[in-house]
Amino acid sequence: MLTNRIMGAFTFRKGVYAEAARDTQFTTDAWLIVLVVNFVATLGSSAGSLRGERGFIAFLVTVILGTLLSIAGFALSAFLVSWVGRSMFKATASFEELARAMGLANVWRVIGFLGILSAISPALVCLLSPVTLLAGLAGLVAYFFSIREATGMDWVGVIVSVVVALIVQLIVTAVLGGILAIFGLSAAMLLR
Repeated sequence: MLTNRIMGAFTFRKGVYAEAARDTQFTTDAWLIVLVVNFVATLGSSAGSLRGERGFIAFLVTVILGTLLSIAGFALSAFLVSWVGRSMFKATASFEELARAMGLANVWRVIGFLGILSAISPALVCLLSPVTLLAGLAGLVAYFFSIREATGMDWVGVIVSVVVALIVQLIVTAVLGGILAIFGLSAAMLLR
């Protein structure tokens, strides 16, 4: 069943996201997809740091923090899209329904694992960049389709919900980034 849904997501099978959104038994699977795919994608995107002077510990910390932040960002995104859809467009999809549908759409991020080849040679990254770009675009399309199928909104509602959610997410990220930067600068001054 899980394999069929994942293949349906990769092949853009009509109704796969609506089916996932309705299936309450799929909640754990959806969150596991988000966890595993974001972990694997973060492994790939952080692999280049293995070639640097920071070494394996920095790579490990980056992978763990990157995965946790990706999962938190996913949860925030599902919450915001659900909230905006219900508030502005009378959508009925709950956070859980959107998390299931959007979690399934998240399978496209697994292509980010190809970034691990940057640990071998930066030239391989250049060769695989078009594949990664196309997978990212396919993932974006899947993201929009998953929201549309889970909420039943028209395309205008989906796009507005995503844009509003993105703006709120950027504001939250900027505020948290500023706070972390202040802590980082303070720590750097203390270590001088």
